[in-house]
Amino acid sequence: MAVRLDQPQDKGQPGLRIFCGKGEGDQRYVAGETIRLFVQNKSNKPLYITLYNLAPDGQAHLLYPWPEDGLVPLQPKELYIIPKNEQEDEIVIEPPFGLEGFKVFGATAPLPQPVLDRNKPAYGLVKGVRSARRRKKAQKQLVHQSVIHPADLADWYRVKARQQRTPLYEASLFVQSRAK
Repeated sequence: MAVRLDQPQDKGQPGLRIFCGKGEGDQRYVAGETIRLFVQNKSNKPLYITLYNLAPDGQAHLLYPWPEDGLVPLQPKELYIIPKNEQEDEIVIEPPFGLEGFKVFGATAPLPQPVLDRNKPAYGLVKGVRSARRRKKAQKQLVHQSVIHPADLADWYRVKARQQRTPLYEASLFVQSRAK
């Protein structure tokens, strides 16, 4: 999972924080449990956020924003809870089980969202592993792509932020999911 999530490029800078309802400690969930995610803007600027779940099987799922939410920035120091309404929009732990990743991107301007397709080549991977040496090459290949492999999410957002000359903030959360 760490391979797919990549390391944030804004290490050590205030930006985004993501955590779950179980707090900062043990992040283990069993089948049927629900998970609530909290995203906090720790910067001093409003940020447009995009949140993905990266499942153990390599699938990526957009969790936020939904079209009905519109493009509303998360204000400085503000905390956003996903799902907003626990009863209607639950995130339920279900197979496949393993290491679940949640990746949030924030930018001072709205960024487009890619179409994710696991059949596309993963430019940043070499034999299934993230390659730091391939990063620049991968980003060059992603410049004009709108349909990408889920493994290229971080590089794609970095390219789009650079193209729009907007700062990009990132944060990741890992949780372990398993059958009862």
